[in-house]
Amino acid sequence: AHISRVPGAHNLSSSVGAMKHIKLLLLLFLLENSHSQLEQLEFNGGHYRFANIRWKRVSGNLVEFTVESAWRRDYSSTYFQGSGKDGYAITGDIVQLNGEQWPMMTFGDDTMTGGQFMKLTVEAYSVSENWIYGTTVITHRYATPNNHGLAWIATFSGCCKVSPVNNLDSRDQPWSITSSVDLSVDSYSPRIAAAPVYSLPDTNASASSPGTVDWVVPAFHPAGRRAVTLSFANPLTVLTSTATPVTATVDGATGRIRLQLAGVAWVESAESNWALPGAVPLGKFYFVKVNATLGPHFVQAEFLFRMELRNEPIPRILYAPPHSDFPPLPPSDDAIAALGLPALKPRFYPNATYQGYPGFPVMYTIAGYVPPYSDGNTMRVVGLGVKDMPRGARLSTMRGTNPAAADFEWVPCLDQIGMAVTCFEAVESGGNASISECIAAQVDPEPAPLFTLAADYTANDPQGVLSHDMNGSIPVLVTLGATKLYTVTAYDINCQDSVAIGVLGTLPAGAELLAQESALAANPRPDPYCPRVSANSAVRRALQWIAPTYSGGMQRQICFTATDQPGGCGGAGGANATVQCVTFQVVKCRYSVGNEHQLAEVAYLYNTNWLQIWKMNPDLRHPDYMLFRGQTIYIGRLYTIGASDTLAGLASRYGTSITSLYHLNNELLDPAPANTTTWIVPGYTLCIIPNSCTGQAQGEASQGGLYYPLPSKPQGLYYTSQPAAATATPLQACTSNSNTNGVMYASAAACTAQCLNLAGTPGICSAVASTV
Repeated sequence: AHISRVPGAHNLSSSVGAMKHIKLLLLLFLLENSHSQLEQLEFNGGHYRFANIRWKRVSGNLVEFTVESAWRRDYSSTYFQGSGKDGYAITGDIVQLNGEQWPMMTFGDDTMTGGQFMKLTVEAYSVSENWIYGTTVITHRYATPNNHGLAWIATFSGCCKVSPVNNLDSRDQPWSITSSVDLSVDSYSPRIAAAPVYSLPDTNASASSPGTVDWVVPAFHPAGRRAVTLSFANPLTVLTSTATPVTATVDGATGRIRLQLAGVAWVESAESNWALPGAVPLGKFYFVKVNATLGPHFVQAEFLFRMELRNEPIPRILYAPPHSDFPPLPPSDDAIAALGLPALKPRFYPNATYQGYPGFPVMYTIAGYVPPYSDGNTMRVVGLGVKDMPRGARLSTMRGTNPAAADFEWVPCLDQIGMAVTCFEAVESGGNASISECIAAQVDPEPAPLFTLAADYTANDPQGVLSHDMNGSIPVLVTLGATKLYTVTAYDINCQDSVAIGVLGTLPAGAELLAQESALAANPRPDPYCPRVSANSAVRRALQWIAPTYSGGMQRQICFTATDQPGGCGGAGGANATVQCVTFQVVKCRYSVGNEHQLAEVAYLYNTNWLQIWKMNPDLRHPDYMLFRGQTIYIGRLYTIGASDTLAGLASRYGTSITSLYHLNNELLDPAPANTTTWIVPGYTLCIIPNSCTGQAQGEASQGGLYYPLPSKPQGLYYTSQPAAATATPLQACTSNSNTNGVMYASAAACTAQCLNLAGTPGICSAVASTV
């Protein structure tokens, strides 16, 4: 074994760094010599093609590193042998990484992988393109979350890179991919969804007019919705023996790498297989290393891109965005129609992101094609290559040949909340591949349903349907005898979920929930890319309530529930529920009559006579007139309680009974308001049906007053005249819409003037605005 280079030495500085350097040299020397009898370093040409590193916290300071890497498949090493027919590795094999230097991980705390070679689990391979790809998972426990306030620097390094590349400073050179680790800041590193090789077209541009081509390398945080910046880790160098310049830029926000270059020169092609009879150049290769940065954390990836030399079209992903001077050239409409593609086209990163939720599928269709060759060959067959399929996702078998399509479907589990990026390539039977196109899915926790504005409608009310804010403080007013329909609408942001509306507890007498209906048009946030819209993702349900005769003054809080279906992988999660409570207030002293009712029928309901009812409704011209359905009439008068009033005293004074007062003022059956032991407090109002035959004189002095009640509609400000002192004159309840004697009052001043006219005593009335 020999020590020609020290991985990670570029991170060492000062006297402390020098000591670490010595420690690493000693560790490396001991490690290599410890393997001298069992495992030997081998150098059979460069074989490293690609690496990508990421990490996550397992628990405490225990970190799991995942290293993706790609290698030359025919590397003639004992440790690279596999179960393929040719003796090399194929999918499922485990190979031991080897080379001129030990491929190893150093963790930044004077420790490194040791005892055996790093093992690669092969996940994909290509015989024709001579590569294997796989992952290595390594766990390491740090002593502290960070290195005295600075991040730990973990490094994957070794030697050597593949030979046929045009970066002269990369040929057969060591590699080093690093990542920072600070567990006091985050439990996950950023991620780079890089492909091992990007195949780019020759734009056939002249040197005087360079062509442009671009592609996207997604950089993201696994939790999603966090801005990660992509940048070059070092400048892109070119083959110095030719005149072809390459200008490279990267958009840090989107990960879009843009190359401006002139026509590809033959001499710049990759050198592998040049000497083989009939071989054609594979294109020119370049190594590119990038950083993905989020706050103090960064990770790196290094990959190849290849410029095709052929003047023939390379495959494409259908409906992918254009790549600068690389036109899309779509297939014919008939060919596309034969695939039976969904109406919704796929959404590609970084222009859009699919929204996912645990337990509900993320679905889209990917199609690839290759335009006809100049020799007229149209018999190319297109397949799909895929990278970073999330756990549990599946891709259907291909349908069609060219173009061809496959359906992607993934049902995320509860532990897969966050961002997932899957990348696709269209690969044709000649071995060429398209530019890699990626699709991102953001999986969020299953949202709870939401309520929208409710519809408040009283049958036969000329005001029609009113909107009601369920989150507001304004109660819903219910008129005795009238049919109240209060319709609530709920929806789920997850368009595939189903919502059911119900209530908590029991409903008041006379109330019931009607059947639920679908209300997709009422969803304020429809998802145009929803793969399977549930008919019950937005629903409505009406509460119907005909308040019983003796429920005036009742105040009830009815709590509506909106519950969705269980989320989670396979429905293993729990259902989400939203509860919204609404206060319903039954208006006192007002009654909505049925069709062709007469006063005598209403009077019978309240144990009084038609004369008393007629007296309280001066707008009724004749007591024998038929009443129309929905017409509201007064069945009593509101009384403002004075300081010395009692229920018994009021019953005696107005010729009624305590039982009648309870019937007309249902709230008296409920517990008294906070900070008091009784409802009978000065300023509170009661509904009373006076009996002039048995009651005491109307002129009896009182600190309160008997007056006509407020109408139940509309909600808003009402003008009520109040006495300045004790008086026997009935006071008038006034509103800008109506009052008891049919006179229309446009303002508080007009209301006050009418009160003064009735009282006949200047200064006895003052208009007070109150909200109902």
